[in-house]
Amino acid sequence: SYLKSYPSAQRQDEALYLLGRTYLSMNDIAQAQEAFASIARKDPKSRYVVSSSMDLAEYYTRSANMASADSIYRIIVRDHRSDTAAASLAGYELAEHARMREDTIAALELYRQTADEYPMSESGAQARCKLAQLHRRAGRLDSTRFHLNVLAQRTDAPLIVANVLYDLGTSYMREKNFDLAVTYFERVRDDHAGIEDRYTLSMLGLGECYEALNRKPDAIQTYQ
Repeated sequence: SYLKSYPSAQRQDEALYLLGRTYLSMNDIAQAQEAFASIARKDPKSRYVVSSSMDLAEYYTRSANMASADSIYRIIVRDHRSDTAAASLAGYELAEHARMREDTIAALELYRQTADEYPMSESGAQARCKLAQLHRRAGRLDSTRFHLNVLAQRTDAPLIVANVLYDLGTSYMREKNFDLAVTYFERVRDDHAGIEDRYTLSMLGLGECYEALNRKPDAIQTYQ
């Protein structure tokens, strides 16, 4: 009704975007696509062009239509690089889909591209975390620690930092370098007690390291 009554209004693109989202919630994909396409026709520079593309890609992902979702994400990565939040999220989702297809080589490359191009974004940080995880699963602990240390230098988000410190601790623990593992677990204990999961796991790891180093009183105190 608004679109018909005020064809020249400045908020036409927003109305079209909301209309498209409503059609998506009704699973009327054809009407949603038409509403979203109208935004680009009316104003290619509208911020709702990217928002509508992301919503459409997320809809396809939820519908298990990964090919259509990936097609949209690739366009966002290619054409909207300056939109850091959207482009980095699109790159991350492309990597996630490759990982779910068990295409580890493609996933590693997509995570790396996203992490390198958008190092300060949330999705870029998540991509760097996934890089470290994949390298750890493959037993490449030097590569794991490289990506974790890069991440630690580029973010101050408590949850991410706690994850990084915990992962560094476990990587050294796997190599039986208990002294170094202790330094990272202790940092989680001292600085990130509010991150419950990582704090608890770090305390367990710390207790095991103390035992391995024959620091039994410290181990007992930690477990208590």
